Amino acid sequence: MRDPVVCSLSAGGQTSFIEALVDVFGFVAVPLEELEPYLRQGRRVLVNGWWSCYERLVRDYPGRIAVVWHSGWAGSDLMGEGQTLATALQHLREGRIDLLWLEQRDVLPPGAFVLPSVWSPRMLERLVEPPRPLREPGAVVAGLHGDYPSGTKNILATVVGCVAAGAKVHLGRASMNGARGLALAEVLAGKPHEVHETLPRRSVARLLASVDLLVHPSFSETWSIMVMEAVYVGTPAVISDVIAWSAKLPLRAQEACIVRPAKASERVASLVRRLLDDGEERKQLLRYQRACLDGLATSLAAGTARTLFGLGFPVRVVACCAP
Repeated sequence: MRDPVVCSLSAGGQTSFIEALVDVFGFVAVPLEELEPYLRQGRRVLVNGWWSCYERLVRDYPGRIAVVWHSGWAGSDLMGEGQTLATALQHLREGRIDLLWLEQRDVLPPGAFVLPSVWSPRMLERLVEPPRPLREPGAVVAGLHGDYPSGTKNILATVVGCVAAGAKVHLGRASMNGARGLALAEVLAGKPHEVHETLPRRSVARLLASVDLLVHPSFSETWSIMVMEAVYVGTPAVISDVIAWSAKLPLRAQEACIVRPAKASERVASLVRRLLDDGEERKQLLRYQRACLDGLATSLAAGTARTLFGLGFPVRVVACCAP
């Protein structure tokens, strides 16, 4: 049986998805420039998202490419990617591609297949290589979200709450753009904070491993890879109930980490203050979040394998999802 093929072209959280396909399901990750020979052989190929460079391949090899859609469609919000989605939907309607829609999205296009989320705990753990960074007590990460519409990322309420809790705030340069950035600059004036330029993935992981908390009560990311990366490098996360697995946490853990409503900066402040003041509660929250994600990684793998196999990818579970 020939190994299934996935294109290694990716961005952001898609990298962890490709890692999981390779580590858990035995896929071979192939660079874009080496993809066409597999298509000529009549092989099916999985690609992540829609990139303009796929246009010719889809037209030359109709029916052989399956597109996984990761990007945010939360209600009316397309997070700036409506045009790329429209192109993918057109190819789906014309029968040139299969579209695999990650289950965390709340709108399922007609004709798309639902694909359960998948990740490799083992690979996420390895993002931080020894020696581990020293902890920075009282510090949090907020705002390393990329240059998306401010409403979807809830960064203003997040930073206001963290500052009110007395935390040192690490955030990304993109969060400081435009009118939102002007407001954040005033909130942060005279307060301990550090603004980071775009960081490589492993540098983000080391930053996450060095702080006490990730604060990420997003409006739109139902399965945030950044939250998962924080948990797997040893840092608990304050989240919103938009996160798909938040309701699977024990009630005690939900009360310690979920911001309801997500835009309530007072609630952010209350939770951050409470967790920064209690190291044992942080450790317990981390244990709960890690156990929840490990269990889901294993249980969701079977559904992912069934979906991919049904679409002609000869997958097999080659590794247990949970370490």
